Amino acid sequence: MMNANKTYRSVDEIDRMDFKDCTITDAHFDGDDIRLDLEALIIRANNSQNENYTDSYAGETRMRLEHGRIMEVVKEGYRYYNADNELIREVPDEKVEGIGAEDLSSLFAGSYLAGAEVIEPGVCRLFVETVSEEDHMTASDSYRIQIAYEHAVFTWDRYLNRVQQ
Repeated sequence: MMNANKTYRSVDEIDRMDFKDCTITDAHFDGDDIRLDLEALIIRANNSQNENYTDSYAGETRMRLEHGRIMEVVKEGYRYYNADNELIREVPDEKVEGIGAEDLSSLFAGSYLAGAEVIEPGVCRLFVETVSEEDHMTASDSYRIQIAYEHAVFTWDRYLNRVQQ
């Protein structure tokens, strides 16, 4: 039986999380910290806090990048092809300049956190897909956001279901 009062705390284990179904419900920039509230984060079997020993969904999760500093924001480009696989249009990646933490807060909330990877110790890259304003069901723009931080801390209170492969 699981302890109802336990809080799970995973530190610097971004590589032991799976973000494929993850959504960002809220985003805050508290002084030096970048905080994302997440739903549908998958805790991998090799995570130090995984008591199920199999990939499992966490309940509501808080991701805190302590002393987080945004290093770079890139709006990803794309290629658009017709039905005959002929390139119609190509939009290159675009480095976003002059964007502050407050701007990213509104960008993050309600978006998908499609992935996260550690580039080197203390530096990660987040892959964020915004939700279309028109139909609220499809992604519209994709961003790569590189962040320097001291520690990546994930906390959650309970596990939900095991991931069905």
